[in-house]
Amino acid sequence: MESDLLKKYPHLKSEVLKVGHHGSNTSTSKKWLEMLDPTVALISAGQDNRYGHPHDEVTELLESQDVFIFRTDLHGAVSFKYNKENGTFSTHIPYDAEGE
Repeated sequence: MESDLLKKYPHLKSEVLKVGHHGSNTSTSKKWLEMLDPTVALISAGQDNRYGHPHDEVTELLESQDVFIFRTDLHGAVSFKYNKENGTFSTHIPYDAEGE
């Protein structure tokens, strides 16, 4: 899928990347990251999931490209509030995770 998009849209760019398939080791290639050139990545993965998502090779690849990573398994819910020409990310730890 990524290779198809690379061919069809060779100049595609994105500041924010929603990493595919919970950060599995087949979800995000170096070529894909180099083309999109994101500054932020979002990874949706359950805490201590049985598949080990996100995989270390994906997070290491993102970090090597200087991409800031938001992970739902570590940060809870991630939201983005848009205000005309810019916006702000915020995280929200689930109520039960705070021990209350």
